[in-house]
Amino acid sequence: MLQLIFKNLWNMRGRYAWLFLELIIITGITWFIIDRTVVSLSDKYLPLGYDSGRLVRVAIGTLPTDHPGYAQTDSATNADNAYSLIAKLRRIEGVEYASGNSDYINSTNSINTGYKTDSPSDSIPKSVMAFEYVPGQEFFETYGIQVVDGSHSAEELSARQPPLGKNEIIITESYAKRMWHDGKAVGRKLKAPHSDDDDVSTVVAVVTDLRAKSYYRSKDLVFRPKATFIKNSFEVIVRLKPGTDQAKWARELRSRYSDLRTGNFYVMSSTPFDNLIERTEYFQGITAERNANFILVGFFLINLILGVTGSFYLQTRRRIEEMGIHRSFGARRGNITGILIGEGLALTTVACIAGNLLYLQYALKFGLSTGYSSSYNNTPDGSWVSNFGEHFAIISIIIYILLIICVLIGTYMPARSISRINPVDALRDE
Repeated sequence: MLQLIFKNLWNMRGRYAWLFLELIIITGITWFIIDRTVVSLSDKYLPLGYDSGRLVRVAIGTLPTDHPGYAQTDSATNADNAYSLIAKLRRIEGVEYASGNSDYINSTNSINTGYKTDSPSDSIPKSVMAFEYVPGQEFFETYGIQVVDGSHSAEELSARQPPLGKNEIIITESYAKRMWHDGKAVGRKLKAPHSDDDDVSTVVAVVTDLRAKSYYRSKDLVFRPKATFIKNSFEVIVRLKPGTDQAKWARELRSRYSDLRTGNFYVMSSTPFDNLIERTEYFQGITAERNANFILVGFFLINLILGVTGSFYLQTRRRIEEMGIHRSFGARRGNITGILIGEGLALTTVACIAGNLLYLQYALKFGLSTGYSSSYNNTPDGSWVSNFGEHFAIISIIIYILLIICVLIGTYMPARSISRINPVDALRDE
């Protein structure tokens, strides 16, 4: 049957030429549209690396000086009031941990920096995003970040105070492997660019990978301890116990805002972390871009199905007389259906390969889609999106499957109908 399929394609190459060219053009257009959509969808469902579904951000503010309840206080009293407010939050039903900080993971504020090892041959800093935390604030337990090397528990790491005059740093597993090939970073030194030779930080722990922002694929992140988070406003990230409804807890907390006021500090808002992520993506334009891609690909797929399916349907229907001859010579229904479908699949396969090779020339010059942001400062993220070979192969397979589905729909229905026709009826006008 295969020999007959290829013989038919060759004999009817003039009739199939326009269909072949159409498939090549469609392959290129599909690449342009499908690539960005698949990358966007992949980014959306990448694991964050922390338990966003159990986190609530509680925003704390300070009463204005002209407020009737405002009291003049010193920095020590402010610190006591801030810690007292956080303690109140920890005692609320459903709360497992609470961590005070001036910022939170996935916020629009970020510190982009770079480090190099203390090796004399390492002269180029490797970019990374830095996040600062305050020791003693249950930071790692709250986010659910685990220690990779087992040298510390999350509780010990959160409580650890750097020795006087010493700089300590905690890094993710991905950044450890990027800085040292063996990934063994604990006890080793990192040096910030443009710093003194003595200004080095000791890596005290390696933690599980996480993404600093939901729309970044890079998992390179460092954590640096700082002295305090207490300002006129700060954030408290609350980790809820398993089974506690995130949105319901945040709503119920609003009725207790007045009870939580401590000194000049009061609760301004409580927002589920998943809502924060959605809000950030919306204001950064991620949501609009993603929705536009989905609308575009939906519209395109409808036209693709109608166009390709219709073309093959009409082309197959024209083969009634020819297949009638095969039937008159004893060809079975399955043979007729197999020949017609096989021709469509063979033509699509060759055209898709040709279209992919043509698009490859474009991709080698201009690159493939990287989504909204493959990483900051072009940091390698180790995903399939950043690997040109894997990326090209995956999207090529997806496009091939889409085209095959359209061709199968366009050929199977008329082929099945033709295979059941009476040879006499098929040859009536022959």
